[in-house]
Amino acid sequence: MGDSQANHKTRLDWLLNCQHDREKNRVATNVTFGCSIFLFFCRLAGNGTIRTEKRENYGMKESVSAMSLRIATETKQDVLVVRLQGELDHHTAEELRSTVDGILRNPHIRHIVLSLADLAFMDSSGIGVILGRYKQISARSGEMVVCSINPTIYRIFEMSGLFKVIKFRESEAEALHVLGVA
Repeated sequence: MGDSQANHKTRLDWLLNCQHDREKNRVATNVTFGCSIFLFFCRLAGNGTIRTEKRENYGMKESVSAMSLRIATETKQDVLVVRLQGELDHHTAEELRSTVDGILRNPHIRHIVLSLADLAFMDSSGIGVILGRYKQISARSGEMVVCSINPTIYRIFEMSGLFKVIKFRESEAEALHVLGVA
């Protein structure tokens, strides 16, 4: 093959690669656009805001985020019990943060039990919220105990190293017992 043929083949390969890269970028752009449209309609359904609903039943407070996280809280002596259901991600992390921080304004709360039996998904935002609340409780000489974790969330805790600082118990009753609440 002569130099001009080699250059032609190289240019042709380069053009084909560029076309392939453009096709991949087009697909990625369409997926991103599709997700944006989906989120737009989700927000539109909620009048442009993430709606929350708060209820109080028998001393338990519950917050439901329109982005699929249910937060139920209960205070037992000096322990805040937080039960999560749904997805803890960058859309819902702020709701959990504000809910727990509001309750932690009470100086008598020294410990947190985090029950994750019904938590289906968690990303790094969730890890950050949990670590932040752990630091708040540690500053009060308290402890955080996580319980009732499904295998997916357990693996996230394991991989992130959270179990090195946060205790784990199989059930909520065991977690409360460790903290001195019968």
